[in-house]
Amino acid sequence: MNLKKLSDEFFVAGQIFPDDLSELWSEGIRTIINNRPDNETTDQPDSIEIEASARAAGMEYYHLPFASGIVPELVAREFSEKYPGMQKPVLAFCRSGARAEILWMSTD
Repeated sequence: MNLKKLSDEFFVAGQIFPDDLSELWSEGIRTIINNRPDNETTDQPDSIEIEASARAAGMEYYHLPFASGIVPELVAREFSEKYPGMQKPVLAFCRSGARAEILWMSTD
């Protein structure tokens, strides 16, 4: 798993799996944001599986899905409203990490 640091409190990555959550916790990540819609591909775990593992590890979890490309206004607004209250640091992920990075940049 390759984390890309965008700030001291925000990282992005490609697809993570339920088994990754305890390692992410030990690396200091406290909140997970999933930017992938469920069933985007057949090889990805469902959001509910990742959420259960994140919560079991003691993390906050948010599902803010959107298709590749432009961040929908609703998702950008929800992220902007919730981010200040999230436990930091935060890891946002999608298939490759690019979509999560676009979300971060859309709210600057």
